[in-house]
Amino acid sequence: MASSDEGQGKSHVDIIGIGPITWDKFVIVPRLPGPNERVKAIRIEECAGGISTNILAALRRWKLKCRLVSVVGYDDHSLRIIDDLTQEGLDTDGLLRMEDVEGQANIIVVDNRNGTRSLIQGPRCRNGVLPIRPELLRPWWFENARVLHIETTADDCAIEAIELAKRHHMKILVTLSDRPESRTGEILRKADWIIAESSVATELTKEIEPSQAAYALHLMSDVPTIVTCGPGGCFYVNGRQTLHQAAVDVPVVDRTGAGAVFHAGFIYGMLAAWEIEKTLKVACWAAGMACREIGGRKGIPTDEQLRRSFHGF
Repeated sequence: MASSDEGQGKSHVDIIGIGPITWDKFVIVPRLPGPNERVKAIRIEECAGGISTNILAALRRWKLKCRLVSVVGYDDHSLRIIDDLTQEGLDTDGLLRMEDVEGQANIIVVDNRNGTRSLIQGPRCRNGVLPIRPELLRPWWFENARVLHIETTADDCAIEAIELAKRHHMKILVTLSDRPESRTGEILRKADWIIAESSVATELTKEIEPSQAAYALHLMSDVPTIVTCGPGGCFYVNGRQTLHQAAVDVPVVDRTGAGAVFHAGFIYGMLAAWEIEKTLKVACWAAGMACREIGGRKGIPTDEQLRRSFHGF
């Protein structure tokens, strides 16, 4: 846990992720129920969740060192979150524990037929805004790290975190989260890469077609931009080229972890200095693998599977 020291003796990491953590309960049902209808769950599973959390969990399983920066409290859900992150091997020196914070618990109902989901957010959500004030950021968190992943829901501290990361010559990957916040435009312009899900990109740019939304986001930010489209794959735009990468064809059980694992595959490829075509292929492959299992992390391919597969791309 974060303390008042300046990081004496603390370990260094490859990737830092900043974003909200949740405790997710997955309820798998034979079909999503209608009004006043009762269905029997097939099974129930629980784990810590959130985009940054799941990205770092994947990268940690692929042998990279990862630190999560977020806020937890002292309630039961926060304790479960901390225990889960520790078991994943994530560096928790960036977790800030606050007395007036409770861990957010979500319920995700998954249709067993096709992976369709319904999300019920916990009442402590605060609309997804990460309650980290800029003065709580510790400069030593960023020492010798290579990549910062940050969500635009971390609007409270995002620009300040990016500036700290750039002082340490880190690359910045920004996820355009659920909806624009007050400083979203400025955050995007400070990124090295942007990734957005197609519906979020459309909301910000008003472009319906994912390829056009990716182009519009690129024009807004002047940095390489990816728009993901689930089974439609992804579109990549930079100043010189536009690419489309198809999704892999897999039996879909649950799409919950696909976006985060795509991010993880992209970060892995960038750190390996792969060409963008190979990076996108591996990211889409990894995202597809994640859809074969329930939850945000259960379907993450192993390090061995990743290494065996990317040699074929």
